[in-house]
Amino acid sequence: MSQRAELEAALRASPGDTDTLLVYADLLMTEGDPRGEQIAIELRDPARRPLLERWLASHLALEPGGDHLHAFDESWIPFLESPIGEFCRGISGLARMENARKLVDAIAAKPRPFLTRFKLTAGFDGPLVLDERHVAAMPNLVELELDGDYDLRAFRHPRVTKLRRASWSLNGLRSWPSPLDLPSCRELVVDFKPWSPKVDPDRVTFEGLPALRSFDVSECEPQFVRKKADRTNMDVHRWVAGLPWLAQLETIRLPSVRTRSQARELAKIIARAPHATIEIARTYSRCAAGLEHASERVRFAPPWPWLPDDTVHDHWQYRLIGPRNIELDMLSGAIGTGLERVFHLRDEQFRQDWRTIWNALDACSRWFPKKLPFDLVLRAFEGLPSEQIGSATDLRTAVLALRHRITPDEIVQVAPKS
Repeated sequence: MSQRAELEAALRASPGDTDTLLVYADLLMTEGDPRGEQIAIELRDPARRPLLERWLASHLALEPGGDHLHAFDESWIPFLESPIGEFCRGISGLARMENARKLVDAIAAKPRPFLTRFKLTAGFDGPLVLDERHVAAMPNLVELELDGDYDLRAFRHPRVTKLRRASWSLNGLRSWPSPLDLPSCRELVVDFKPWSPKVDPDRVTFEGLPALRSFDVSECEPQFVRKKADRTNMDVHRWVAGLPWLAQLETIRLPSVRTRSQARELAKIIARAPHATIEIARTYSRCAAGLEHASERVRFAPPWPWLPDDTVHDHWQYRLIGPRNIELDMLSGAIGTGLERVFHLRDEQFRQDWRTIWNALDACSRWFPKKLPFDLVLRAFEGLPSEQIGSATDLRTAVLALRHRITPDEIVQVAPKS
């Protein structure tokens, strides 16, 4: 760690340490950074110390590329308790429930008028209660994102305009049927993975959002289920069609419509939300259910290239077979992860290339591999995300490395991995 990084870390831990601040100012000045002189000048006037600490809050811990100071988890509690913590503009926490409770207690310990974003993922042994103390401590909160089990019955916040409710733990939905009281909330995003068998989905109505105008459940695609006794998948379209407040919505985002029964539920949603623009976030190439409902008001995404049966999607294993005994293992889940990030962002040529590849994967067999031009394969994989997102990026890198061993005009084959 550089000396500058060490000093900044020390100031985040002890923002009131004048000696460290002076050393930091000297270091910045030696680096030609004018902020060093600014700090030195402000330190001369004790009356300006609160303004200096507010400036430091923005300088020492800005979210990359943004304008929000963020505290990240329970290790930032001393920072929140310090004078500089009053200027915190956002909190993004990931903690076990016992540590998450300590974090929200630290937030409620003093007013935080600059805080506009609060995101917390807390697993196991909920619910975590947010109440009037947290409303008072975060009076200007705008965005609230909660993953796990939270009791919000006493969290009547007059300024929250966006709520995201998510769950990744099996016990993370018990409090979801509890009523809300967010009179200014206009946008609701719901993401449950998986839906808990401990909660009757029909009881979850998200009442208490009178100003709601935008509703997004597009991430609620069916999940891979290993033990049906442990996890269940909700019929999202049927659930949405039964929600009591659809008529007030202006926009709705839904997951893929895969079956005729889901198409019938889509028709109910369209009828019950007469003022809403409805977007189907994903359309699978071999799943045409519901397309008869497409219109200016009901928009289907361009066809995605893979099959709609996610229960096996993540476990399809293939080989890319090239000349000169070249072979590369490919997992359909890795391809799908990459495509989910970029499929709508690339051009139609990219989408058509992947439809061609996916059709070949769908039609190939161990005895009858399918042939593809290697230049098409290269184009397709070049379009996957280059930033590190795990197996998708690793597969992209491995395929692109083959350009040194296979020429673009040569033919490769795909087949199931034996």
